[in-house]
Amino acid sequence: MPSIPIKSFTGVLMDTTQHLVHGAGLGLRRPFLSQLIEAPPKEVDFYEVAPENWITIGGKFGKQFRAMTERFDFVCHGYRCR
Repeated sequence: MPSIPIKSFTGVLMDTTQHLVHGAGLGLRRPFLSQLIEAPPKEVDFYEVAPENWITIGGKFGKQFRAMTERFDFVCHGYRCR
């Protein structure tokens, strides 16, 4: 989400970037996907995924992943190649 420039009472521009997720995140991995669906930990506020690891997944894992995205907040991340 882009920053919205707002002037403070001193006239200085303030950064008001809004973060859509807060708290503790957990990297989603296929080996423990079934366990998370059955008993999601209360300490986890959102899940992190690398889209390139999930984009082509279908079948059981694809359905489980879809179910998770409908119930919980997700953040996507990736890596940079040099």
